Amino acid sequence: MRRLTTLGLALAAAVICAAPARAQMDPFHWIDGATASITTGNASANVALLKMPSGKTQVRIVSTCATVEFVRKGADNTVTAAATDFPVAPNSVEVLTLENLPTAPVTYLAMISPAGSCTLYITTGLGT
Repeated sequence: MRRLTTLGLALAAAVICAAPARAQMDPFHWIDGATASITTGNASANVALLKMPSGKTQVRIVSTCATVEFVRKGADNTVTAAATDFPVAPNSVEVLTLENLPTAPVTYLAMISPAGSCTLYITTGLGT
């Protein structure tokens, strides 16, 4: 019986060692002073994203809303959101990865909440 256990452990170790390497997850790291908030209802409003670095970055969206709201990213304060844009679940936290390129900058976020007034908090940060 002991020999079978040893053999089983050896096989398990071989399988573990042969498994492909997995990327290590690096959780979201916020940038100090980089939280903006936006409050709106059934009309679109937008807010400047704070301390947005260039390249791949992340934003953490905290919803205080009782219903689904919709967001859209944009390059300036003319961006508007519609009820067909990216949905954010009520009372949730989302971490989204953005590609902030000089040719297509992401510096604003627009929001609309068709069911009524609510607030989103958007924090810029990094992670994988």
